[in-house]
Amino acid sequence: MIRFFLLLLLTVLGGWYLADLLRQKGPGYVLIYYDHYSLETSVWVFAAFLMISVGLLMLGYKLLGLLFRYLLKIGFLPKVLGERQARKLQYLGTLAFLDENWPEAASQLGKSAKNSDTPFLNLLMATRASLAEENYEQAQSYLASAGKLADADELSLAMLQLDLALAQKDTDKAEFLLKKQLTAFAQDKRFLRKAVAVYQAEQDWAQLQALLSRVKKVKAFSAEELEQLEKQALTGLLQKARLQKDLTAAQQLWKNAGKLQKDHELLAVYAGLLLAMGEQQEAEKLLQGALKRQWDEKLIGLYAQIAAEDNSKQLALMETLLQSDSHNSQVLNAVARVCLHGGLWGQARHYLEQSLQARPTVEAYQLLARIAEEHNDAAAAHRYLQAGLRLAVAH
Repeated sequence: MIRFFLLLLLTVLGGWYLADLLRQKGPGYVLIYYDHYSLETSVWVFAAFLMISVGLLMLGYKLLGLLFRYLLKIGFLPKVLGERQARKLQYLGTLAFLDENWPEAASQLGKSAKNSDTPFLNLLMATRASLAEENYEQAQSYLASAGKLADADELSLAMLQLDLALAQKDTDKAEFLLKKQLTAFAQDKRFLRKAVAVYQAEQDWAQLQALLSRVKKVKAFSAEELEQLEKQALTGLLQKARLQKDLTAAQQLWKNAGKLQKDHELLAVYAGLLLAMGEQQEAEKLLQGALKRQWDEKLIGLYAQIAAEDNSKQLALMETLLQSDSHNSQVLNAVARVCLHGGLWGQARHYLEQSLQARPTVEAYQLLARIAEEHNDAAAAHRYLQAGLRLAVAH
């Protein structure tokens, strides 16, 4: 409408200018000739004709546009143009989504939803794009619009609601939504996988462990994936018990671990916890049994930290283990440490020298410095410590 009045104003001004020119130069006339036909009139009449014609054309264009929009609104005409525009916006929005151009993707997909034949899908993608660009208010708006659609998928909405709460770091809302939705989607593999991801992100190992029995029933993960999840949950719970110095809770967790007790990674975590809490006898029994079944470098290192009551028995087991890899510097260091527990200084030095020949380590230099100090050889102790320091800096 503003453009119409601007053009009308320009026409009036032009007419006024022309009138003034005619007043000064004379009225003049206009002659139009075409194919033996001619039209002759004064400039005034022709100018008036032009002004009226332009005005009528613009008014007709405006009225035609209003009529067309009204017919679209009442459904009298098919929404062909709207659908074409929606498909174009959806195409551009999808390309932007794939290119991770989140603002553009959110804008184009959001606009295309109104006239698209897949409005729910468009709004879901627009919500995802808004989440990626951390525009949470816009994501909430798109999500609310998606929820009002007749073909809205409740599961997809539930998962997006969770993602929005997590993105906003609203853990209370995320926990509330998860508990509420787990009731509705207790047997759905997609939602259970999402719930597992949420508990992993929140490091809520107790909830994750409780959920895994349900996950196992519906086979939401492969056997290998499920075992890794069980190990992750138990590791997290054991580490939490260690931080809280809750030995009883740790022992109960291990008692209920079942077949996971044979996993050396978990066994190392639990044995380390026992040693940190001063439970050397329990740790010794646990590690002895594991090492008699299978050789493991990490468990050997933990076992060497124990000052066993029967040092000769412990040393005999360590020397037996050493035979499987006699040039392993870490195992040689571990055997030397057990020798030190029993006051076998010369034997410890022998193993440490072998360790340095196999591969120099800071630990070997530190233990040699300890032996030198025990024999009041300050100069040798200093040399070993300096060598260890140089090695540490070099690595």
